[in-house]
Amino acid sequence: MSCARGLPPFLSFLYVCSIEYITALLADRDALSQRLQVARGILPLGHPATLTDARHLDAQGVPLWDREWNGGMDLDAGPGDEGSEDEG
Repeated sequence: MSCARGLPPFLSFLYVCSIEYITALLADRDALSQRLQVARGILPLGHPATLTDARHLDAQGVPLWDREWNGGMDLDAGPGDEGSEDEG
């Protein structure tokens, strides 16, 4: 990879392996998502397994497992939020 060319060998290796691992995770996610859609398509309309309980939806109606992860922090907090108060 050209991006890792100027790095020391161990960092270059780590960089390349990280990219490959993330790519594999995304491929696995796509494959599992396809399997889920096929399974949902087999079930009849109104089947309990095809319905999402309202407790699992956010304010916009998006299931919790379909939301984008923001690092586990409230990154949408207003401007001027400098982070946690307990940071020193």
